[in-house]
Amino acid sequence: MLFDHEFWKRWEGQRIEAKFTLERLTHSEGTRAAFETQFRERAALIQFFTGSPDEIATRRKGWRESAGLSHAALVEVFERGETDLDDARCAYIVTERPDDSLIAVLNDRPLTAAEARDMLTTLLDVVRYLHDRGFSHGELKPANILAFGDQLKVSSDSLTPSGDTASDCAAIGELVKHALGGVMPSPFAEIVNGSQNGWTVAKMQSCLLGRSEAPSASRWKLWGLGAAAIAGVVAFWPASAPPTPPEPQP
Repeated sequence: MLFDHEFWKRWEGQRIEAKFTLERLTHSEGTRAAFETQFRERAALIQFFTGSPDEIATRRKGWRESAGLSHAALVEVFERGETDLDDARCAYIVTERPDDSLIAVLNDRPLTAAEARDMLTTLLDVVRYLHDRGFSHGELKPANILAFGDQLKVSSDSLTPSGDTASDCAAIGELVKHALGGVMPSPFAEIVNGSQNGWTVAKMQSCLLGRSEAPSASRWKLWGLGAAAIAGVVAFWPASAPPTPPEPQP
């Protein structure tokens, strides 16, 4: 079966499991796709993953075992299950719906150092929480760093018990490089270098806290509500504020 964009697109407007209407297709990538939906009158996102029976069973096992995890910066999961789309067996997961993702911001510009510090502070905290409980994230990349109003969260559909925590640490370094556009002042340069040389999340946190600065005054707040709202796009990680004009001299 060919899982192309057209396969997923034609499911828009369809209802599955007699409870989820697949609204707008937000993303499709081969054997996986995401649609806007509703869960008990809340805006939600439903993601489908196709594959072999073993692949689906492994994914669902990870979801079951991660169900007891709870962290303010982990995307909330509403429901998990299996269904058929035509002849394709799919695992699906229903989560709260984000307003934006880091990848959308980075398509326009890199983060400032203050924004990157805020992002990394939250990211390291949630990943350390996972590692301390024997889980790895497995897909730490800008598309999975999500904004909900003024709160940053990390996707929770790929959590793996007994996973590769070292790979997570290396991915954090790559994410920081991407977020800053390759220009890395201290302590980011040290963290990126350490991520490739066996640093744990705890070591990265120590490095970040050891060079603390004042946090960004506008963490994850909306910007561009004028033209962006007209275009149906809400963006996060605001651009640096313009300089304050000098007060007039008497």
